[in-house]
This record gives sequence, structure tokens and C-alpha cells, in this order.
Amino acid sequence: MKKRFLTLLAVLCIVCCLTAPALAADTYIMDDADLLSNEEEQTLLSDCMEAETTYACGVYIVTVEDFTVYGSNDPYEAATKLYTQYDLGVGENRDGILLMLSMAERDYSVVTHGYYANAVFDNSTLDEICSGFLSQFRFDDWYNGFASFTEDCLAELRVYEINQKNYYGEDYQSYYNPGTLSLDERLLHMPESYWLVVLLVPPVIALVVVLIMKRGMRTAGIATRAGAYIPKGGVDLRVRQDAYTHTTTRVIHHESNHGSGGGGGGFSGRSGKF
Repeated sequence: MKKRFLTLLAVLCIVCCLTAPALAADTYIMDDADLLSNEEEQTLLSDCMEAETTYACGVYIVTVEDFTVYGSNDPYEAATKLYTQYDLGVGENRDGILLMLSMAERDYSVVTHGYYANAVFDNSTLDEICSGFLSQFRFDDWYNGFASFTEDCLAELRVYEINQKNYYGEDYQSYYNPGTLSLDERLLHMPESYWLVVLLVPPVIALVVVLIMKRGMRTAGIATRAGAYIPKGGVDLRVRQDAYTHTTTRVIHHESNHGSGGGGGGFSGRSGKF
């Protein structure tokens, strides 16, 4: 009996080991348009998993036959819906970047979500990443286009983290979620260059203003008689009356800012044709 149990346990372990990579691939690469082979997906998977485990940012690939089936005529909006539908992203802010290809009209969209992902993949960085994979997709070279996307994303994450650590130190991640920081924490993390601006610039501006005002008063003198301060014709206050007319009340409505995907930072990105 014990021998049978051990045999069954060994079989289950082998099955789990064989199916784990496939399940992981489905988490990062959703190839509904069937553009990639299983071997190609497994190769791309390594970059996607490294981005999440090392840099806490998801890198995702989604291919569809026609993005309009998701209830939108805009590929960018369809990509944000896919990001939300698949519950993508890493951490509290659901940081990540997604590339969607729609084959019906050869549309693509890249969307990012979260403070960290939006900081890493800014406009200029997205332009460079898109330029890399579009040059491959125009010739229907799907694997190399996706490989360019994952490799470029991983490289940008690596370079960005090095730069941020050199500038802010090991606690640089607190800058990617400013909404959770108190005023004291923001002041504590403020760079020294900012303190110099705050402490030095206002006094210098005030000094310049005072000197200008003082220069304009050089010809003014101090009068020795009170009559010098009374305008010509004197002051005649016979009647003083204050009449109340009305009160004006102004109401300002502040709209709540809810991120499209439920995480901090919201969505950003771009779309076009390939």
C-alpha cells in the first residue's frame, strides 16, 4: 500500500512539473491568434518571468483575431480592458506593460499601468520599444517582434533601476507610490537639491523686491507736519453708511480619481498599425 502511494505521489509530481511551464506561459503570453509555437512561447517566457521576479513589473503579450469583440472600436481601450479582464500587473499598484496584436486590421496597442511602470516606460521609451517590434511585425516576423518587445522591456527596467538606486538609494521604490506617503515622509525623501531651492530661492527673490522698492523711494522724504498727509481740499466725512446687499456662496466639486484598472498610476500607452 505504501509503495503504491509513493508511486502515485511521484507521478503527480512529474505531471505538475510538466504542466507548470505551460500554466506560467498562459499567465504572461495569451496567444489567441496562434502566432507562436510552444517552443517560442517558452523562450519569451524567461524574460517575462525575470521582469516580474527581479523588478516587480509584469511584461505581457496578448494576440487576438479582432479586438472589437471586446466591445471597443479603439485598440487602446481594448488593451486596457484585456489588462483588467486578465487581472494583470504586479504588486499593490498592478504595475506592468502589455502588448496587444489584433490581426483583423493589423492593429497594435501598448499599455502600461501603475506608478512604477509609467515611470519606467515614459513616452520616449515607448517610442523606442514600439520602433523595435514594429520593424519585425511589418514583415510578419512574429517571434522576433515579440522577442524585441520583451528584451527591450527588460533592458529598460534594468537601466532604470540602476539609475534610481544611484540617485535615491535603496528605498527608491517609495517614489512610485506618492499617494501613500505622508507630508513628513515626502519632506524626508526630498532630494538635497530641492531643499536648496526651497530655502534659498524665496529669500533671494524677497531681497531683490525690497531693493527695487527701496530704490524707488530714494527721493521720498519724511514730512514734519501732519497737514502734509492730507489731500488738497481736505477730508469731508459727513455720512457713513454700509448697505448689506447679498451673500455669494461658491461650491466646488472635486471628482474622485479612480484608476481604470483599479490600481495606482492609471493607464497610459499608444496604439497604431503594423
